[in-house]
Amino acid sequence: MAMIDRAADPSIRARILRTGLELMGSQGYAATSVAQICKQSGTHVGSIYHHFGNKAGLLGAILEAGARRLVENINRTEELRGAGAIEALFLGAADAVLEEILFYRLTLFLVLEDIDDEEFTSTILRFRAEIDTAISAMIEPYAQEAGAVDPAEVAREATEFTLELTRGAVVSERFSAAEFRVAMARNAKLVELYLRHRAGQY
Repeated sequence: MAMIDRAADPSIRARILRTGLELMGSQGYAATSVAQICKQSGTHVGSIYHHFGNKAGLLGAILEAGARRLVENINRTEELRGAGAIEALFLGAADAVLEEILFYRLTLFLVLEDIDDEEFTSTILRFRAEIDTAISAMIEPYAQEAGAVDPAEVAREATEFTLELTRGAVVSERFSAAEFRVAMARNAKLVELYLRHRAGQY
């Protein structure tokens, strides 16, 4: 009974989540074993299965918590609307990503990993949908202001290449916070041009 109580300790769950993110975010999901997580977190394998069911369940919990934090950070950038250009919003989003850089790098590993697991695939698709929705909502008002006929559709299109550009900046060999903010400012200009183009301004 005491073993079960220790496994159920919320602080142990938090420690496993933090360690899972550190390992998966630095070496990828496939390369991270349950044994590694147990060793680095100082917990028993039973604690992982008690709280998360299996490694895929742990990944799901990491993605859920990370996506929630990232979306909350991105949504905070709404306060920057009206500050001038879309660039201010993108720089706010850059800061949001930098606060969760380990988590964001984990998402890049997941894009590259080809894992034939239904639960894994379902988790990734759900996560991507949440992030896509948050970024589209961030861009849509600008598409509307530009005069796009279908602002929601244009925002979704802009979201697709925004995410690709962001991933490219994060994996750059020259990555640094300063370089990332410069890249995101450049991305903002591209998105602004795209919105005007789709609105038929030129």
